[in-house]
Order: sequence, then structure tokens, then C-alpha cells
Amino acid sequence: MERLEALSAEMGPLTVLVLDPPDAILPAPARAAVVAGLACVEAVLLSDGSPLPDARLELEEEETVLRAGFLQHVLDREA
Repeated sequence: MERLEALSAEMGPLTVLVLDPPDAILPAPARAAVVAGLACVEAVLLSDGSPLPDARLELEEEETVLRAGFLQHVLDREA
């Protein structure tokens, strides 16, 4: 959330494209609802698999790293 707020302060209200990877923890509509609730987000789009041609910033790689860390945290707590 802090990352999106910082981007919004820099770029203005954000339009966020929510991707649907095959190993998602939550379904895309649920993740879109969470993102839509953020004050810095103006609009949320669900991906049909094709990238937006005018996308200014992609956070997929950053999200992948954060997700891996989160999953490891959960696994460590269960052990």
C-alpha cells in the first residue's frame, strides 16, 4: 500500500491493472476489490492476459519477490 501511495503522490490518481497468475492466493476479483478500496487508486482493471500498451510502470517482478517472502513467512510460522 505504501508503494502505491508514493506512486500516487508522484503521478496522481492511479489506474491499476490486476493480473491473474495461475498460483494466486486470492482470485483476481477479490484482489481488485482490495486495491479499489485504496484512496490513491482511481480505477482498477482486471487483466485478460494482454498488457496495456500505455502502462507506465509494472510491478510484477517486485510483487513476485514480495509474494515469495510472504509465503515463506507463512510456512515458517506453521512450522
